[in-house]
Amino acid sequence: MRLIDSHCHLDVAAFALDRSHVCQAAHKAGIVAFIVPAICTKDWHHLQQLGQQNPACYPAYGIHPWFIADHSAQDLTQLKSQAQQAVAVGECGLDFYQNSEKNQQLEFFQAQLAIAADWGKPVIVHARHAVDAVIAQLKKYPVTGVIHSFAGSVQQANQLIKLGFYLGVGGAITYPRANKLRTMVKQLPLEALLLETDAPWQPVYGQSQRNEPINLLAVLNTLAELRQQSAHDIAAASYQHTCSLFGIQP
Repeated sequence: MRLIDSHCHLDVAAFALDRSHVCQAAHKAGIVAFIVPAICTKDWHHLQQLGQQNPACYPAYGIHPWFIADHSAQDLTQLKSQAQQAVAVGECGLDFYQNSEKNQQLEFFQAQLAIAADWGKPVIVHARHAVDAVIAQLKKYPVTGVIHSFAGSVQQANQLIKLGFYLGVGGAITYPRANKLRTMVKQLPLEALLLETDAPWQPVYGQSQRNEPINLLAVLNTLAELRQQSAHDIAAASYQHTCSLFGIQP
């Protein structure tokens, strides 16, 4: 069984002291590759180095909506050239949870969608309390990609699937009280789901320490239990679709 963590942040400081060990532990568990999306331009150089040092880490470059205030149009210009080297543009998107900087978020999201369309790259999209707004923007650009840590409705999921998007499934489904999300992942087509951890964030149920890619196994096993499907079949589907979306062959 081979797995790919379709969304984890191995480049961040939380892994500075033991990054190699974390990757090796994941490899031993069958997790053979990691899609690593950027969140700020200041981290791009480090992420690029990580990809060069560890071929199993596939960088994506983008500007996360949380950090829009720290960026300018010059950073978008830099992204236009940087994105050519990446497997995707992202992490980008909209986050209206705190209802801040909506107009600026939209401008940066639109610019990153345009860059992805120009280079023919998929996008890794963050959509928090903004799924309808994200869908409205995605309809305007000839792009595909994945909605990271999807937590919308079945109706929104079906709209995104029709647009050619995958939906990221992570540690949130391991929480027994996440009834709405757990019910939804049972209903969606397997062909639309990608497995992710968002490590070091979004820990699995019962975990108190830093999240790690090896916890992708807990996500897989929970999804298999919820759907009453073989974990091997789910792993194979997620692996195949992650490879196809990002154009990789680990």
